[in-house]
Amino acid sequence: MFKKSAPVLLLGTLLLATPISGLSQSAKGAEKGTTTVPVGGGTGPVTIGSLISRYTPLAGSEANATSLVNGLRSGSLVVLTLTVKVEGMCPVLVDNTSCFMMPGSSTPTCMKIPGQHEELRPCSKDEEKNATFVPPTGNTGLGNVDIALAFASAQLVELELSRPSPDQLKAALMGGEVEYGTANPKMKKTLPGILPLRAGGKGWGQIAGDLGYKLQ
Repeated sequence: MFKKSAPVLLLGTLLLATPISGLSQSAKGAEKGTTTVPVGGGTGPVTIGSLISRYTPLAGSEANATSLVNGLRSGSLVVLTLTVKVEGMCPVLVDNTSCFMMPGSSTPTCMKIPGQHEELRPCSKDEEKNATFVPPTGNTGLGNVDIALAFASAQLVELELSRPSPDQLKAALMGGEVEYGTANPKMKKTLPGILPLRAGGKGWGQIAGDLGYKLQ
């Protein structure tokens, strides 16, 4: 059972006043073990609603944050979905036309003829990206949910992924490789997974030490 102390709640107020991306400056000190990860989110008790609100930017939507918080709380299936615009070429049916030049004219004259044909034209369409997982930590307290998500967020912010994709967020929590940066090809890093570390018996202090974080 995770017990919150007064310093946890006091420093937790910083996260409500600072966007997730605001952690990026302190996150750069991770190699020296100086990254501070605040939890708590305010002076009142941590609730499911407060966690959902707080981690909606990280999760990408309120629906994702709801699934994330409830799934980590109860050890049940988490479903993360992101809808993105994809640019491409789409087949379009267009009318057949016939064009010809009239004597003395500098512009062609066109007329429709029966039938249609297919052409590829630029278009954009919605595409869903999904990631699912079942937390290995089982039923756990809200304080533990808060810390797990705060650590996952800090890892992603270090890679400048403050608005991660479902797969990137899953990798931070469950372990796996993520691509980051603007280089081509992108850089890659394998994350250990906050939840497997916790399920393996490590305390939050040990996990913080492994990651180079300081929990407050």
